[in-house]
Amino acid sequence: MARAKLGLALGAGAARGWAHIGVVERLAELGVAPDVVAGCSSGAFVGAFVAAGEMARLRDIALEMSWLKSLRMLDWHPGHGGLIQGQQVGDVLHRALGDIAIADLAEPFGVSTTELATGRERWLMVGRLAPAVRASMAVPGFMAPQLVDGRRLMDGALTNPVPVSVAKALGADVVIAVALGGELSLNLAPDRDDEPAAGKVAADHLVQAMGLHGTFPEDAEDADPNVLAVVSRAMIIMQNFVTRIRLASEPADLLLIPHVSGVGLHEFHRAEEAIAAGRDAVDNAVDELARLMG
Repeated sequence: MARAKLGLALGAGAARGWAHIGVVERLAELGVAPDVVAGCSSGAFVGAFVAAGEMARLRDIALEMSWLKSLRMLDWHPGHGGLIQGQQVGDVLHRALGDIAIADLAEPFGVSTTELATGRERWLMVGRLAPAVRASMAVPGFMAPQLVDGRRLMDGALTNPVPVSVAKALGADVVIAVALGGELSLNLAPDRDDEPAAGKVAADHLVQAMGLHGTFPEDAEDADPNVLAVVSRAMIIMQNFVTRIRLASEPADLLLIPHVSGVGLHEFHRAEEAIAAGRDAVDNAVDELARLMG
C-alpha cells in the first residue's frame, strides 16, 4: 500500500511564525517530512522555505532579525490601502529563493488569502511565489492588499488562519497543523459581570491563554493602550475565534500549539524564543505523532 501523503498546515501569527521553524526542524529530526505544505500569513512565509527545502537559510534570516532590522522591514508608505507597502517581504523571498513560481518549489505549496471585494477565501497554488505570500500577509489597514490576477487580496487569517483545507486540497491524506494564536481554549462563554466566580476564572484563563496579558492594561482604567496594543489584541481575538470555527469543521489529524503567547505579534527579533517553543510543541506531542505516523 502507498504511504499516506502528509500535509503541513502552518498558521498565521506574525512574529510568532518563527515557531514554525522549530516545528519543522524537530519533525525532521524525528524523520517526519511533509509531502505538501500550506501556509497563512507568516505561516505562508515560512512555508515557502519549507516547500523549497531551504530551512537553513530561513533560520539564518530569522536569527539575524534584530529589532532595528525588523523596523527597517517596515517600508512606510501610508495610503493605497495600508501603512506599509510590504515590498520588503517580497525582496527577502527574492534574495533567498529567487524570483520563482510556486510550481518551481520542491514540494506542492499553497497559501490562504482573503479577497478584499467579496470577503471570500482564495487559495493560491500557482503563479509567482512572492506576490502570493505577500497577499497572505497583508494585515488589513497595516499592509496594503496585493493585486493578484486582477483581484486585491489580503490576510488569509481573516478567513482561514490554519489552512488545513488547503493542505487537503493539495492532496494530503493526513495533516499536521500548527496554530499560533496562543494556547487555544474551548471555552467561548462571554465574560459577564453577573456570572459565577467559576465563570470569571474561566474567562480570566481565556485571556491568558489567548496571549492577551501584557498588551492591554485591564487593571488600570486611566491607562490608555497604544494603537499597536489595540490592533494586536483585536487580531489575536479574531484569529483565535476563526481558528476554532475552522478547526471544528476541518480538524487536523494532529494540532500543535506552541507556547508563544508571550511573543508580541511585532517582535520579530525574538526568533530564538519562538523557535524553541516550536520544538517544544513537537516534543510535547511525540506520542500522538508516533501514533499518527505509525
